Amino acid sequence: MKEIIPKIYKLETQEERLNFFENLWSTDLFKIFIRSENPVVQMIKRNYIKYPRYYYYMQDRDKERAAFTSWYNVLSLKKYENSYIQDLYYFHELTHIATMTYEPDLDFKSWCIKMRNNEVLASMNSEVLIYFYIPEYRQYTFKEEIWVDRFLNKDYYKSLANQDLAQLAIDLTSKRANAYENPKDAVEQILSDFRQFSHLYYNVWKKHYVELETVLRNFYKGDVVGFETFLQKNQSKSGILFKDKVEKHQKNYIKRNKLRPNY
Repeated sequence: MKEIIPKIYKLETQEERLNFFENLWSTDLFKIFIRSENPVVQMIKRNYIKYPRYYYYMQDRDKERAAFTSWYNVLSLKKYENSYIQDLYYFHELTHIATMTYEPDLDFKSWCIKMRNNEVLASMNSEVLIYFYIPEYRQYTFKEEIWVDRFLNKDYYKSLANQDLAQLAIDLTSKRANAYENPKDAVEQILSDFRQFSHLYYNVWKKHYVELETVLRNFYKGDVVGFETFLQKNQSKSGILFKDKVEKHQKNYIKRNKLRPNY
């Protein structure tokens, strides 16, 4: 790995990326899971190590907590008091990086849908399905009720977790979609609030998403230099990427302080 621009590090080879991926985790449960034959883990690992990847250490966590650097192929490294939640954070962000598509020709509404769908995919992995992949994990994360709790002990879903992961994902994604759109209680309202918060982020990028999507599409076609130049051009003196967008969205974050603080 090397520092390509101040505070941003590049994983150049597949060997470096695999080593980084396998050693990122803090908890024994996640270390075992990451080395398992779980098809989701294998897909994320395969896609992650395929291309050059980048990471950096957050310069101002309070300001950057909603920066969403994984959209532009940069993993933000940060520490949580609860290492189990920290591993969920990395699982979530690596899902984004491994599955994100880049379509600069989309109009704004279609682009928002594309981004929203990718967020659903990452959230289903790190907030729902992970507790079926590792049943004992739930006891170490949040003290309050979370949405998946209402399904974890039902025989139907436990049976699917053992026999048909694809159907489990289909069933729970459908239920999750209903919760986003028609929240029935406080737990579901958190999900709905977060979706609205995500749309505020999309609005911050409304005039500039095409440029970023174009650069990233070209990156995946082989223009690594163009991508790294783009990052350098958009890095502040303090090291924060796209500082103007981060600061604008931070104001949104403060206004919408109902979100779970650990995220």
